[in-house]
Amino acid sequence: MCKSAHTKKAKSSEEDHKGRVTKEEHHKEEKGHKPKNEETEHVTPQQKEEKENKEAFDKAEETYETEGRRFIAINVESDSKISDLVRDLDLHFREGHGYYEFTKKEKIQKYKEFLVIDKKGALHVGRGARALFDLPDDEDVEVEAEKFENYTCFVQSSSNNRKLIGGTKFLYEVDDLGPKRK
Repeated sequence: MCKSAHTKKAKSSEEDHKGRVTKEEHHKEEKGHKPKNEETEHVTPQQKEEKENKEAFDKAEETYETEGRRFIAINVESDSKISDLVRDLDLHFREGHGYYEFTKKEKIQKYKEFLVIDKKGALHVGRGARALFDLPDDEDVEVEAEKFENYTCFVQSSSNNRKLIGGTKFLYEVDDLGPKRK
């Protein structure tokens, strides 16, 4: 059984966050600690990417978490390439982290992950998702989107040039917030 958490967040203005001080920052200020200056602190590219992805996940209106993995759901407003959409969100594109919604007949290769969101908002991933529909995980399979009428289905994209269709959803995995994917 797959445990899944789905979150839809209300939009908030930037003003809601101005002037807030965390308990940790307040405690440091009381003890006379000065906040570290990010410009003088050495930050690796990986640390920068992790920070940006965490901020994007925290700001996202719709997110999914399951089996130690986290995804941002993005409404695709107009046709665009995956790499452009991810870059427009100020995220770093990583091959294999994008999952596009399919709405027609689709070939799902055995090496690609299959994700489904049920009507209750639970995300099912990998073998668990394939098992819901008796799809083999050791061979390629062609499926019709109509077969999954009570689910929103996604296929892992191995290409950053894949064209996303306006009016669909796109899931982007931000796995560096939790355990690394094996």
